[in-house]
Amino acid sequence: MRALNDEEGAGGLQRLPGEWRGDVAATRRRFSRKAVVCLDTNYLSNLAKARSGLSLSAEAVPFWQELFSALEDAVWGDRLVCPGFDVQIEEAEFDDRIALPVWIVMRALSLGLQFHSRDSLIVRQVEDAAYRFLGRELPARLPWEEALQDDPDLPATELSRRARERPFMPPLHPPDVVARRRAEKERRVSSLRSVVEGGNDSAAGRQVESVKRTLLARWLAPNAFRDLIETARADRPPQDPERWQAAQEYVGLTRRLGEAGLERARMPEFLASKELQGIPYVDIYCHVTLAAAHNAGEARSLRGSDESDRRIVSALLPSCSILTTDRFMKHILVDLLHYDEEYGCHVFSGRLDDVRSLTEAVRALPRPSG
Repeated sequence: MRALNDEEGAGGLQRLPGEWRGDVAATRRRFSRKAVVCLDTNYLSNLAKARSGLSLSAEAVPFWQELFSALEDAVWGDRLVCPGFDVQIEEAEFDDRIALPVWIVMRALSLGLQFHSRDSLIVRQVEDAAYRFLGRELPARLPWEEALQDDPDLPATELSRRARERPFMPPLHPPDVVARRRAEKERRVSSLRSVVEGGNDSAAGRQVESVKRTLLARWLAPNAFRDLIETARADRPPQDPERWQAAQEYVGLTRRLGEAGLERARMPEFLASKELQGIPYVDIYCHVTLAAAHNAGEARSLRGSDESDRRIVSALLPSCSILTTDRFMKHILVDLLHYDEEYGCHVFSGRLDDVRSLTEAVRALPRPSG
């Protein structure tokens, strides 16, 4: 595999067709001069196993140890950032043997830098879509604030210092919270299957639009976040801080959409608008979901863990220079949807050949100039 050049390593892209895709490309060029790397839960798990002596084949251990060393060197050498993401920990917690080692690896490589939560990213995109729909100027934000909670171009030493001064999120959760999330995950998977099967239009384009409309109506319906809003009540302690924060995001979204001038009577029009249906999370999620459903079979059936992969990819692909995922998802992103080219993001699976290629690519990353 060829080494990433300086422009690619910093997340550079050619301008892409489509308004929001071009905006995403330009924003990512601006918000970080370093490569932005997202490691999926499986990668974090294998890195943790290799470092902790947990179950991993003897053949595989050196590959993962070498990758961890390369990533750590690049992080401290200010050549890349590897932010944490809430969905990674949520998935890791389903296996209590690996949750803490994964958390430690994430903490070591992120230096406390984090992507916004999935819910927060969606809320920002919906809010921006409302402003575009109404023909208003977007709210003022620094470029990196679109995706990250802190400036990725800060030196690694400064990121580490800041992390020591605040609690590191996402946290590990008590067993009852994990059990509830496991049950919710199964309900989400079942619900998603019904949405995909319900959008059984023979034309692929119309099926994508059908699934988008259904999912958006569910996400933005007045009672869609009733349980989240209940969690957010001031007289109840936030036992699950991430869930509580998600509630605040969605409660605030309703208020901010009103402030933007989006009247309730225009909500159906907004739900069907190209501005809302074209936001990155919705567009990627629906295309990936339908591609997976159409290409699953006896050799590789759909799995419950696929939902976490979809969430990570849909939320973070536009912001990343390098993204890791499983073999099936890489096939969807690279071979079927060609999103690696569209977003200028290098995608690696968990195969050992890919692990070795990623290690070589990380070691070849230049330190940004200027």
